[in-house]
Amino acid sequence: MRNVEKAKVVIAYNSCHYVVIHRLGFIHELHRQGYDVVVLAPWDNYTCKLANIGVEHLHVPMNNGKNPIADFFLFLNLTRALRQIRPVAAFVFTSKPNIYGSLAARVTGISIVNTIAGLGGAFGSANWLRWLLTRLYRYALASSQCVFFENSEDLQYFAKAGMVNLSLAKRVPGSGIDLVRFAPTPLPTNRETTVFLLMARMLREKGVAEFVEAAKTVRAQGHRAQFQLLGAIDLSNPSGFLRDELDQLTQSGDVVYLGYSDDVRKQIAEADCVVLPSYYGEGVPRSLLEAAAMGRPIITTDWVGCKDVVDDGGNGLLCRPRDASDLARRIVDFLGTSDEERAKMGQRGRRKMEAHFDERIVIKSYMNELVLRSAAGAM
Repeated sequence: MRNVEKAKVVIAYNSCHYVVIHRLGFIHELHRQGYDVVVLAPWDNYTCKLANIGVEHLHVPMNNGKNPIADFFLFLNLTRALRQIRPVAAFVFTSKPNIYGSLAARVTGISIVNTIAGLGGAFGSANWLRWLLTRLYRYALASSQCVFFENSEDLQYFAKAGMVNLSLAKRVPGSGIDLVRFAPTPLPTNRETTVFLLMARMLREKGVAEFVEAAKTVRAQGHRAQFQLLGAIDLSNPSGFLRDELDQLTQSGDVVYLGYSDDVRKQIAEADCVVLPSYYGEGVPRSLLEAAAMGRPIITTDWVGCKDVVDDGGNGLLCRPRDASDLARRIVDFLGTSDEERAKMGQRGRRKMEAHFDERIVIKSYMNELVLRSAAGAM
């Protein structure tokens, strides 16, 4: 008996790493619904993990630079891949797949679903780059069937700049969070030192330097507090800290750099509060979703995406962006809370995740779009 070939769905990203971190739930649901999944992304150390769960991977070279020749070849490679695979739909994430994947989908007649997971650092760059990106997105997204945004500010920005048709724009609550994997854990008790943890890529716009400066201020005031940095050094990003720079930032001993972890649950469980003083072009920061899901109070900035996760005075505290002194003030405010108050903050955060940020909400939105694309292709 001849095997019937399954319908295929493409997921395009700038790394396999991010597919594994952010989209495993979506992939499992696609498999459950009978689809084969093909990931288009550069090869990295996480590619083998995709193979382990039955996902086909096609290596598509991609970089974070501004080389137009490399970007042209990226467009050609994505076009070639879509022609070869002929998926019922392609779901594209991160800036270059969103732009060049959409252009490739237009050429090949493939249905495309975009997700704008924050603006990153590009739209805060020089005027010429912002001008170019605006026009690239405007042209690329013109043929999209649906464009998801992780926060309302980005949606409005794209609409106002004419980069997206509002009739195609929809909201999802970030990448969502697996509420089973990130289960609540009791806050540490009966210890004299309060632990503050910053989880992020080691980028300047993530507020790393402000966190270090605030830590020095708080410890100089005599407070019993420990400050930790957890996250990868990103040498491909011009905003990234080099290891030598991190060593200089932490040489005073006020902050400890823990390196990178594949599984942050242990570090979250050992922390009293998770801090993200970001002024980066966030979608909705995953580190904050993970922290809140595990019942950790949060201190973050009153900034796009970050403020979506925190109700000031409810499940955490908000501070001003780029302001180490205000961050220090909010840390001291937190140090003045009791164990009971901290536990209540954590519980409120968990309830917020259950009500608004469950990854099943995101997966359902994507599956609904896939059903629409599949139906349109069958007509």
